[in-house]
Amino acid sequence: MEGATRSNLSYLDKLAKFHRQQGATLSRLPILDSKPIDLYSLKKSVDLRGGYKVVCSSKKWAEVGREMGYGNIKNVTSVSTTLKKAFEKYLLPYENYLERAKPEFLREMGLTPSPQQERKERKESEGSLRSTSPGVKRNLMDELQKTETDERDEQKQVKTTEDVKIESPPATATISEDVEMRDASPSPQSGLKRPFEETVTSTGSVSTENDGETEPTRRESKRLKKGTSLLRKVVMKAAAAPTVVGSNMAQHAHSKPSRMGVVNGSPSKKPGENCEICGRGDNALSMLLCDGCDTGYHTFCLDPPLKSIPKYDWYCTECLVGTNEFGFEDGEEYSLSQFRQMADSFRDEYLKTKFKGRKNMDNYLDVAEEEVEEEFWRMVSNVNETVEVDYGADIHSTTHGSAFPTVETNPTDPYSTDPWNLNILPLDNQSLFRHIKSDVSGMTVPWLYVGMMFSTFCWHNEDHYCYSINYQHFGATKTWYGIPGSDAEKFEAAMRNAVPELFETQPDLLFQLVTMLSPERLVEEGVKVYAVDQRPNQFVITFPQAYHAGFNHGVCIPN
Repeated sequence: MEGATRSNLSYLDKLAKFHRQQGATLSRLPILDSKPIDLYSLKKSVDLRGGYKVVCSSKKWAEVGREMGYGNIKNVTSVSTTLKKAFEKYLLPYENYLERAKPEFLREMGLTPSPQQERKERKESEGSLRSTSPGVKRNLMDELQKTETDERDEQKQVKTTEDVKIESPPATATISEDVEMRDASPSPQSGLKRPFEETVTSTGSVSTENDGETEPTRRESKRLKKGTSLLRKVVMKAAAAPTVVGSNMAQHAHSKPSRMGVVNGSPSKKPGENCEICGRGDNALSMLLCDGCDTGYHTFCLDPPLKSIPKYDWYCTECLVGTNEFGFEDGEEYSLSQFRQMADSFRDEYLKTKFKGRKNMDNYLDVAEEEVEEEFWRMVSNVNETVEVDYGADIHSTTHGSAFPTVETNPTDPYSTDPWNLNILPLDNQSLFRHIKSDVSGMTVPWLYVGMMFSTFCWHNEDHYCYSINYQHFGATKTWYGIPGSDAEKFEAAMRNAVPELFETQPDLLFQLVTMLSPERLVEEGVKVYAVDQRPNQFVITFPQAYHAGFNHGVCIPN
């Protein structure tokens, strides 16, 4: 989940695929100071100084070595020579390939405009800046109102025409998730905490429930689900599938919509049956399948064309350049008692392994919350370690029931009508949600969460900059990190500076709820970060535009 770690692993994965395609492997990396060289760090350090040619001409390889932590080696010439040879052998061929392939790939994905589009947009922007008179603004408003009227007229026509049976699909409303905070500047103990100074909150994704008369509009979970195609999202504006109970974070191969072709006179939809370049499914003996995503290409359609099917692993441009997409995959289904048993067992075994011999007089594993927090960030930032947990996230209370009493289920319970009951709070007399005539799950109807140790909600703020409120019913501590709305733009800039590669191919990265960056790193970038530990019977509120993230220390149920 950690952005820099994901960038590192993603780059190394594509680098290995590229070399396998050239008939080589990365099984043996160059060694320096008794450790393998971090090739991704080498690439970043060289890029920071202007690239390979600039570093060579300016003789900055020793400077690169010092930045990578090799300053204690006395033989500077040996360090410079080793790093230069490693770059030339492993990185330079792939970097040259990216220089040719990436611009075209990004344009195909609709993520980077063509030079012609850039010039056109620049002219339009300059023209709009000059058009600032009141008369022009009134004309623009008139145009907007006319367009909206025309659209409504068109929709009425569709509904009244007998020959037309299909109506436009309902608009999709999107919102977000839950959050809160405590000042998280580094301290000698944890490197993350300071006394509580500020509270922030926000809410999760939502979907509108069916009122019995019309098709329901849905506010879906914003957590990117494994298998969701970025290309579909860019081209078709498709919403991510809803997250179900028990979700795992996992990197996944990007799957773009295959071009429809014809095989034996009928459309072919299976991956690899049609060439992604010409769209045809003939010449099957010349069809080359990508070993990464199984899409098909005619050998003679490639640039440059191949004379025959290669004997080594072959990868398409998409797999070698990549979208860096990362998301959830469905976990197992549990009853609440089964989930609790699984989660408690995982926590006990994990902590016993990490903190051997740490038991108190009652034979109970005595691990402080600060130690769990430190272990969480150590694990999240470790390139070589993977820990997988389940999270019951965004559970619709209309489907699975609410943890708060309701008038329907508990009419005599005083909390059924208490104004702080989250089933009632969204429809307070002063709430704008009263103007929404249907139930919106996650906004007017609360979502439920079932967490375990290390289950995480990643950095995000609420859609439309809504408030959010979160109440913990029972269980272990839930740690929140939050950034005031006044520092939102500074936070976004810090994220883009930290992982530019991820934003390049996934501009809406922060809307996907799949990326973490440590509070320490953000504090170093001058971002105000606060944190708060939420325990049972406590509320956390997030304010508009306030980014937030956090994790659970064990089994807990917030709402």
